[in-house]
Amino acid sequence: MNLFKACLCSTAFIFLITSAVAQTGAHRLGISAGGGPLDFASNVGNGFSLKKGNSWHGAALVQVSSYLSQSFDLVFFGSVGDLGSLRLKAVGVSLKYKLADGHFLKEESTIKPYIYLGTSFNNVSDRVKLKYVPDGNYMSVNAGLGVRYYFSERIHIGYNLAFGYFLANHAEFSSRGHSPELYIHNALMVGIDI
Repeated sequence: MNLFKACLCSTAFIFLITSAVAQTGAHRLGISAGGGPLDFASNVGNGFSLKKGNSWHGAALVQVSSYLSQSFDLVFFGSVGDLGSLRLKAVGVSLKYKLADGHFLKEESTIKPYIYLGTSFNNVSDRVKLKYVPDGNYMSVNAGLGVRYYFSERIHIGYNLAFGYFLANHAEFSSRGHSPELYIHNALMVGIDI
């Protein structure tokens, strides 16, 4: 858990440095918060299916993005929620490519889709002790897409779809007869650009 706190502090420090630089321009810092269903796909079960036996679980998500260029933002994020019987806490960073960059859509468009790729530090704990995934800290590769709709120049609502793949040593999972987890998080977001 001390490693989790160290990564969280490091992420916060990096954010403070980049946001201090980014605030020199108009509306270059974006803050979004929201939540929605979180689940997984593995040989433990398939949460991506809507079958009766698969239940979705909720998670909260916070994103802070810093403007890098017309096409790219640096995004710091944190989430916490239930992944089946597991409690998943994550902090990470990603590079977001904005499709409303003047090449695909006008930068002034009210609808702003995006895609992103990054990494996160995840703390997993088994709340009900089913032992599907060993408790511990895992890195993951994250990717996703989303869209924002701007009501005004600064305020938006949106949808974010995130995928995370644990980069755990396969032996950590196979010793229990399970493969590494892929999780999916759907989130409805509300945000403001500062």
